[in-house]
Amino acid sequence: MTISYVAADGKRSNRINLPIVLTSFNAPMALSSVDWNQRWGSLSNPDQEVMETFDTNVSDINALKNMVGNVMKFGLVENSGANDLLGDLSAPIDSNTVMGCSQLRTGALNQSGEKINVGSLIKAEFNPMTRNARITIRTIYPAASQALMTTAKQLMGVKKEDLL
Repeated sequence: MTISYVAADGKRSNRINLPIVLTSFNAPMALSSVDWNQRWGSLSNPDQEVMETFDTNVSDINALKNMVGNVMKFGLVENSGANDLLGDLSAPIDSNTVMGCSQLRTGALNQSGEKINVGSLIKAEFNPMTRNARITIRTIYPAASQALMTTAKQLMGVKKEDLL
């Protein structure tokens, strides 16, 4: 959608991609797998993580990479090998796992008048046999983690009545 208006300095036009969802405000971040693992491990409090497994309309790992990287706007982390372990040592990374990092630009201001950005990490695992996804999201703010999960589920085809 394009919005046109007249401002003090002249006529302006802005293009807005629809639909506008929470991840529209993500700024992808590039991290190495080592840096991602370190940040993942530092967000280890249970209230900083949301994990859910659900049926998805994602057809394969390439579609999942596209969803996480291009649609949800997370910078994808390249796996440096199948023996990489997550910071929590829960499971090895395999070819059906996508990891990403972003900053959620909230637009809110802190007490110093600076804009608040929320660092966000995602681990998306795809099971090609059952066509379901296990998504894990970690942020410092529990509400942000939950909101990102709800958006991920919407984008991956979960029905509105099954979101919460």
